[in-house]
Amino acid sequence: MTRIVVAGITALALAAGISTGARAQSLVDATDPGRLAELIRSAGFQATLGRSSSGAPMIQSAAEGVNFALFFYGCRENANCRAVQYFVSFRMSNPPSLEQINGFNETKVVGQAYLRTEDRQPRITYYITLDGGVTEQNFLNTFRVWRVLLRDFIAHIGFR
Repeated sequence: MTRIVVAGITALALAAGISTGARAQSLVDATDPGRLAELIRSAGFQATLGRSSSGAPMIQSAAEGVNFALFFYGCRENANCRAVQYFVSFRMSNPPSLEQINGFNETKVVGQAYLRTEDRQPRITYYITLDGGVTEQNFLNTFRVWRVLLRDFIAHIGFR
């Protein structure tokens, strides 16, 4: 009886995997900035690979009408990185208040908005770890989340 139950459960699991269209997908991580830039381009956006002022890899792109950077972190000798951070800084003649920034953060699960200390200009970041690899689809999903976060922030601070 136990064999029949185990065989039945196994058959159901296999059928579920087949019926959902499960398929193997390549993993990507922050050790290959060029591949991440290709994925951003595959989503229809520009992506220029370069280096930050510290020498670590960096991707420059744009979405929602603003330029942003994808910085690489946890690098060893400016290579073999483990995480990335989407980043944009805004220039506004009338920047939002700290209360407005805090109000935005209170409504979001991901991302971090703040005011730059020197000039109180608004910034927003979104940090993700890629250590161990994620599927290409997962990376593209985080890119989509970044674009939504960016769009919401632009509207919240009244940029434009």
